[in-house]
Amino acid sequence: MPRELCVGNGNLQVNIDNDLNIRDMYFPFVGMENHVSGHFCRFGVWVDGRFSWVDDSWNKRFNYKEDSLVTDVSLKKPDLLLELQIEGGVHHFHDVFLRKVKIRNAAEKEREVRLFFSHYLHLSDTDKGITAYYDPKTDAIVMHACKLTVILPILFLLHSLSGLSLFLCTRDTLTKKLATY
Repeated sequence: MPRELCVGNGNLQVNIDNDLNIRDMYFPFVGMENHVSGHFCRFGVWVDGRFSWVDDSWNKRFNYKEDSLVTDVSLKKPDLLLELQIEGGVHHFHDVFLRKVKIRNAAEKEREVRLFFSHYLHLSDTDKGITAYYDPKTDAIVMHACKLTVILPILFLLHSLSGLSLFLCTRDTLTKKLATY
């Protein structure tokens, strides 16, 4: 199946579908082990007590930044009065996939917006024997299977925002029930 966006550096390749889901993640050899293995890693938004995964109900524009492999995605959800500008790519030297999300509140009032990134990884093409834990020293989720370790940093760069809280998504979010802790 064709992917809407593909970014990579020769070691790490990430393929993204029309709903901004990560559908393929190859490392350390592009085309060999797919660490998403037919599943997907989703992106969702919560605002005003309503939650929505990015899906067909969103207005979407996919592009790349000029002369680069940096994605440039615009998302609009009119009924949520929300617009997102998302840039993403794989670092040219380090094997790191990064996303930068800018939020535009189209409502008349100030609102709290929460972003959700679900990770359904099958490291080394397997769902067996994967160990995952939160490491408070690095403020990251560390996943390990076979000879592969993946670090998912919990990093937020906030500009003139305050009151960041950490929210944990559980399996219930797949049925659109939001569990926060």
